[in-house]
Amino acid sequence: MNANRTKRAIVWLTCAALMLSMLSAFATSYPFVGYTTDDLRLRKRPSTSAEVLLVIPAREALIISGADGNFYIVEYEGHSGYAMKSFISLTNPTSLATPVPVSAQTASRYVQLTSGDTGQLVRALQQALKELNYYDGAIDGKFGSGTLRAVRSFQQRNSLPANGVADPATQERLFEGQSVNAFGRQTGIQTLPIGDDVIMRPGSRGELVLALQQQLQALGLYRGALDGRYGSGTEAAVKAFQRDNRLRVDGIAGKNTRQALAAKSSQAPAPDNAPAAPKVTQSPAFQGEEPEATYPYTT
Repeated sequence: MNANRTKRAIVWLTCAALMLSMLSAFATSYPFVGYTTDDLRLRKRPSTSAEVLLVIPAREALIISGADGNFYIVEYEGHSGYAMKSFISLTNPTSLATPVPVSAQTASRYVQLTSGDTGQLVRALQQALKELNYYDGAIDGKFGSGTLRAVRSFQQRNSLPANGVADPATQERLFEGQSVNAFGRQTGIQTLPIGDDVIMRPGSRGELVLALQQQLQALGLYRGALDGRYGSGTEAAVKAFQRDNRLRVDGIAGKNTRQALAAKSSQAPAPDNAPAAPKVTQSPAFQGEEPEATYPYTT
């Protein structure tokens, strides 16, 4: 009787060991993205006494390519090393953030942006954060660790949940009204958000202004720099368009002017020396000699 019980116990333990090994093999399918739960020391070797290569801030995304005992093999912003497993989560902490209540109008106006997002909305976000001196990276439309830190710093200064998520409440505070800049001063910004109902006027800047300049250039009305800044040249071109199309001549690109301009731009062929005007809802291709980006981004 005891012999039978012993055999059953051995069989059960063997099966359990096999199941655990299968689960372990499944769970360690590399590479995958992890997230730091606290400031994390990236070390040269898998030891707590090994040389520290750098300290990775909390809530950062990193690539995990393997494991060695209690350490993961980690890649972060061009650096490779070992980091303790206990400080790394497989769940993105920003996905657990509780959004600040906003009006239905604000919720429909702003799309929530998080780490890994790309495109024109991220470019506008980066431009606004740069204007307030929170962000000093490239305006490349890639929501990486640099953008995450800038968003979190902005939220801390402006009494918002500092989770690094550019939710509608954060963007409303950033783009509308007064907010606190990186130097602690309350100020407004000239960078515009992306939206069909946004009004452009002298002093405005950003992706929408750039698209406006491209449209005016395609119609032969604007010959200045395509710099995304609504200066005197852009204002004059808008006034010329308004006169030609029997609109109120005020130099402000409001709803009626933007709609008429979009209709005209879709009909007229662009000059040979002018780039095609992009739709504001689409993300333009990245420019320059940069290599193809991979997540997690660094900007």
